[in-house]
Amino acid sequence: VCRMVVVAAEPVQRRFVARPWSLAYCFHVACLIGLLIIPFIIAYTSNSLWTKEKFGRERPEVHFQHVALLIADDATSGASYMFSTSPTLNEVLGTSLRPMVLRVREEDADNDGRPEVLRAEVSVPVGQAEAITGFTAFIGLDYHLRDTVRWSTNATA
Repeated sequence: VCRMVVVAAEPVQRRFVARPWSLAYCFHVACLIGLLIIPFIIAYTSNSLWTKEKFGRERPEVHFQHVALLIADDATSGASYMFSTSPTLNEVLGTSLRPMVLRVREEDADNDGRPEVLRAEVSVPVGQAEAITGFTAFIGLDYHLRDTVRWSTNATA
C-alpha cells in the first residue's frame, strides 16, 4: 500500500480590502475613534469617576421628632422636676414628674423648604416656694443631608 507524503503546506489566508472613504472604511475608522473617545466622554460627564476628595457645604434639613425630655432644677429644695413626651418614661419618673408645656415651631424665612430656625418654648407651673434656676432639654431631631451627600440620622439637642 502506497501512502501519500506531504511535501509542503501553507495555511489559507483571506484578506478583505476596502477602498479609502468607502462605507466599510468609514465604519472601521468610526469604530476605532469611538473606542478611544467614548470612555473619555463617560468619565468627563460622570463628575466623580476619578474624585479622590471632594469638599462641599450644605445646610441640613432638621425637623422636630416630637420626642423630648425636659428637666427643671429647683434652687430652694435642690430637686429636679422632669417631664417627657413618652408616657412610659413619665410613669417611671414618679414624684419628680411635673406637667410642662412644650411648643416647638420651625421657621423657614426664605421659603426653600428647609427651616432655618427651630424655636422651642417651655412653660413650667411653679409653686410659691419654688424657684427654677436651671433648665435642661433633650429634644429629638431628624437630621437630613440631601445635596452633596445623601444621609439621614436622628439627633438629640
